[in-house]
Amino acid sequence: MSVENKDGSRAFPSWPELLNFAAERLEDEELLDDSHLVKLLVKKGKLQQAAQEAQEQLSGRRWYDFMQSQFVIDFTQLDDSCKALPQAIWQLSNRLVTLNYDKVLEWAHTESVNVCAFDNENTNRLAEFSRNGSQEMLWHLHGKIENPKHMVLTPQSYNRLYQEDAEEHYQAALTKFKELLSNKIILFIGCSLDDAELLAAIVKQNKLFDNNTGPHYALVRESDKQAIDAKLTGIPVNTITFSDFGQPLIDAVHQLVECKNQQEQQPKESIQPLKEEPNKHDKIGLFTASPLDKPIDDSDIIAKLKKFKYPISQQAFTESNLMEADVYSILFLLAKTTSSGLLIEDDNACSDYLAIDELESSLPINAKITVLITDKLLNEQELGQVKFPLLVFPLLNQQGKDLKPLDKLAHQLFKRPDVKHISYLKGRMLNTSLIKVMFNRCILVVSY
Repeated sequence: MSVENKDGSRAFPSWPELLNFAAERLEDEELLDDSHLVKLLVKKGKLQQAAQEAQEQLSGRRWYDFMQSQFVIDFTQLDDSCKALPQAIWQLSNRLVTLNYDKVLEWAHTESVNVCAFDNENTNRLAEFSRNGSQEMLWHLHGKIENPKHMVLTPQSYNRLYQEDAEEHYQAALTKFKELLSNKIILFIGCSLDDAELLAAIVKQNKLFDNNTGPHYALVRESDKQAIDAKLTGIPVNTITFSDFGQPLIDAVHQLVECKNQQEQQPKESIQPLKEEPNKHDKIGLFTASPLDKPIDDSDIIAKLKKFKYPISQQAFTESNLMEADVYSILFLLAKTTSSGLLIEDDNACSDYLAIDELESSLPINAKITVLITDKLLNEQELGQVKFPLLVFPLLNQQGKDLKPLDKLAHQLFKRPDVKHISYLKGRMLNTSLIKVMFNRCILVVSY
């Protein structure tokens, strides 16, 4: 998405242009060798290395001032026609993820003062982001220009965000992004060849889409489709083409908005899954606990449950959410066990605990059966406190074929239901007897 000033000039540099400007700044400071090195790295397409070199030489306040000079602009000088695309994007969802550092998406919103924009350091906002709500929220995954220290631009900063040993607030951000990939449908808008290459590299390093149900989507220029599809081989991202950037891309987004509005106007019965469903009284609730201060990787379990072919509603495992879930009669609870009980979330998405002997009193009134998926078996004392139908599966750290018991569980719960005869024995069960609603759970990742 090209953002232009009223005189027709571009408001922001491209990534190569940004780094060449940094090389010019180094030249102005008579750091000629460093300037030549940055330009050479840019010429060879090694942009992250060029950024690393530029930041190291323009250290401290000098780097901050340089980045501010490139991205802090006078928005009164922008051409108002540039608002067309971001305003169309906001009509698709009130939850956006952007890889950009600037304030264009806030500026273009019709009620910009109400947009909650945040970066990875704001863990409270991260917790709110995936919850249903009317708040317009914009997550700057790669940082904001107001805080250049935490912008993701160099190899070092990419490692801080995407590596397993990331700093705490980066780790919380990566955990939340993985959660979105598992639970939501992602639409990448303005995906270029460079974006696809970056996405492929991130996926390779971090296995972001492993066991992810998807599918996800990317709006790509028609002439780039073949090359982007090749870069995204093995990644569950389907490409949707538009003829060119500018008005054709805006028209493509407007078409998606139109589809969304039509779906929202349809009766709910017409958008239900076509395949067999549980009894109308057997609504399924999935409650997952991954506190921001003690996150867990439950993406494999969630992906497996999402393949049950039955509608499952997911929300955070908090005591209040569980107590208020009266519409569900089948409950799946994902939580670690600790000496203090189950590790759940409080209302701020931080760690809280629920003792096993208090679990029954927190269950909703219509709960018929509860399935607890945790990291280890309950001990005899804890089992003695269970006086209600409970299945326990110590599968939280398992993957692949080790999750096969969940397939059997789906068969016994939904195809051969006989809840009265389901019991618990060392983590095993004994039993004696393409339609997806995209926009209901859509998160947008915007790059331009």
